[in-house]
Amino acid sequence: MMNEYPRTRFYFPNNAVILFFSAGIFALIIAACSSSQPIQSSANEFAVGADTVALKKPASEKVENWVLREAPEQFLRPRTWNLQHQKIWVRFDYDREAVLGETELLLTSISNTNSTLILDGKTMEIHGVYDVINSRPLDVVQDSSTITLDFDTVYSAGDTIIVRIEYTAFPPKRGLYFVNADGSDDSKPTQVWTLGQPEDNSFWLPTIDHPAERTTQETWISVRDEFQTLSNGALIESKVLPGDSLRTDYWYMDRPHAPYLFALAVGEYEIFEELVDGVVLKYYTESQFAPYYSTIYRDTDDMLRYFTDKLGVEYPWSFYAQAPVHEFIASGMENTTATLLFDRVQITERQSMDVDFQDLIAHELIHQWFGNLVTCKDWANLPLNEGFANYFETLYRNHRNGPESAAWKALTDRQNYFREADSYRRPVISNRYFEPEDMYDRHTYEKAGQILRMLHHLVGEEHWWGALNRLLTDYEYTAIDWRDVQKVFEQETGLVLTNFFHQWYKTPGHPNIKVTTTYSNGSAYVKLEQTQSLEHQIIFDLDLDIHYFDDVGNTLIQSVNFNTADSTYVIDDPKGKIGELVVDPERVILAQYSEDLNPNELISRLAHPSVMLRFEATMGLAPLLENAEQKERIVSTLKDAFAAEMVPELRETIFAVLTPHMDDSWEGFLHGLTIDNEPFYRNRMRAASLSLQHIGLQGNEYINSLLNDPSYYVERHVNRIITEFHEQELEPQEEQ
Repeated sequence: MMNEYPRTRFYFPNNAVILFFSAGIFALIIAACSSSQPIQSSANEFAVGADTVALKKPASEKVENWVLREAPEQFLRPRTWNLQHQKIWVRFDYDREAVLGETELLLTSISNTNSTLILDGKTMEIHGVYDVINSRPLDVVQDSSTITLDFDTVYSAGDTIIVRIEYTAFPPKRGLYFVNADGSDDSKPTQVWTLGQPEDNSFWLPTIDHPAERTTQETWISVRDEFQTLSNGALIESKVLPGDSLRTDYWYMDRPHAPYLFALAVGEYEIFEELVDGVVLKYYTESQFAPYYSTIYRDTDDMLRYFTDKLGVEYPWSFYAQAPVHEFIASGMENTTATLLFDRVQITERQSMDVDFQDLIAHELIHQWFGNLVTCKDWANLPLNEGFANYFETLYRNHRNGPESAAWKALTDRQNYFREADSYRRPVISNRYFEPEDMYDRHTYEKAGQILRMLHHLVGEEHWWGALNRLLTDYEYTAIDWRDVQKVFEQETGLVLTNFFHQWYKTPGHPNIKVTTTYSNGSAYVKLEQTQSLEHQIIFDLDLDIHYFDDVGNTLIQSVNFNTADSTYVIDDPKGKIGELVVDPERVILAQYSEDLNPNELISRLAHPSVMLRFEATMGLAPLLENAEQKERIVSTLKDAFAAEMVPELRETIFAVLTPHMDDSWEGFLHGLTIDNEPFYRNRMRAASLSLQHIGLQGNEYINSLLNDPSYYVERHVNRIITEFHEQELEPQEEQ
């Protein structure tokens, strides 16, 4: 699931956030991109020049405010029955926003002394429970979350029962959701949809709501004829049954999956299909967006082929559908074969010039392997599901968009985690939470994804894909935990990975690494210090790559193992000509780095091949703009960097750094940012705001030209700021 933080916060797609940095946001960005650990000094450190820029405060001034998140240990109810197959019949009472349901569960005993069955069922009235095999009613005991059946027979392992339940569910905005149920709101359609993760399907359906459960499924959904439906598996039949006014759609899921992945959606849709390598892809849209379905879901076919080819494992199911729903509480949910997405994915061709949902669509699709084919055993191991999905967003970007787009995604994920880590830290794999929903945070998503990025780098390309193939084939249609992932990587590589998995998954925090580099007599001395607080964190065992250039510009790499509080490494060059040296320039290791860099070194890094270092250099130069002696030179340098930079979001970052220092003398720069030479729409929007602020509206041909900008977002923004400009002109002025 592409989840929210909290759930009600919307996820914005790549290139979709309209962000103008206020002073507060700008300060936050600077703080986020630099190390949270101070630079320390000692008599033994190499001398630093007087013009060095200290990006962080001395250690004595640093206070770490984060806390170790504490919560009670949680253990899921032990499984005593195997749910083999579940049949579901539902129809809806829109007036009461209720589910009128029946379900039949085929279960096999795991225990040799089984006389009780506990099902999950919340906010529902039970009208009857029946033993189907013996044709008799059963007594039940119901509380707020479970339905308990006591049998007068003791079942042994392998014995089978079939239980039928008739019920009415009243889901309280959990599990199943009605949208505009009475049809009174003309701004949105009438819809019904579900979201079961983590344990919410039992708000509308009695089942065993456990992530390690696996079952096949049949679903009958009865709806008015104007509605289309979606559920797991294949739509086998659609007809009006004798004596019924509703149409019933019959869906069949022939392969086992977890009950939290059960799903349905009901609404007025147009549906488009294509066959890709034997898989039926189905695209749902509301009618007004039907002409744009291939734009909305673009690259789905390429993602399917890429994931299948790289993993060496065929798509596990026969169908894959995607449907948008209104008022969705997440960005997307990877229900098996039936992904639901928030309705904002529906965009027009014009909007698609500037925004896309590539990350979201890739995230939910790869979950069909990682999350659905293999599933976390419990919610402590949810970061396995979400970490793979998060990192595969980056991998697909690298495939489709190129390495710099992938690097920017990795940078963004790192910063999202680091910001959360400023508040609290916890082990990524942890059963300490109050509710399973507490696991939906940056540790589960971004940090877990960055752990896999480190693992990929550690084992190499061939072993990475080989291990994933082992994981998916050895554990298909089963549940896993982090030890299973460690096991397959050790089998694939022959490495002992105990330290790696324990320190990154089972201990909280991350390293802060201070780097001090000096050059003497043709050698480079690299001093590394782990400066993180050790109250709740460890000294990490790290394999770091040190990059440097030789005398003709070739990149050389020396790998070192760094597992102490501080170590110094010597790099010799026989020619005595070591060029710029950088530790971990691609920021593979999930560490916050701090360095004392002078202005010349920062300026040099603006041209470094690493997107990460160019971003950090931009942020490092920002404070120098407050220095009158440095300002002119830094401004000129950043303008040149802006012109040369090809990563759109990094261009925007440079623009944001320069923005507070612009005035009417920047007219030529601002008015040069047109669709012809500035393809990134957010930079044209920023330029429009600054032009209006510094140049004014009268005679401003640039502002007028943007009223016809190809970008819908630019045109809308310019119309808005012009309206606000006129409104301010009409406001009465206070008397002096």
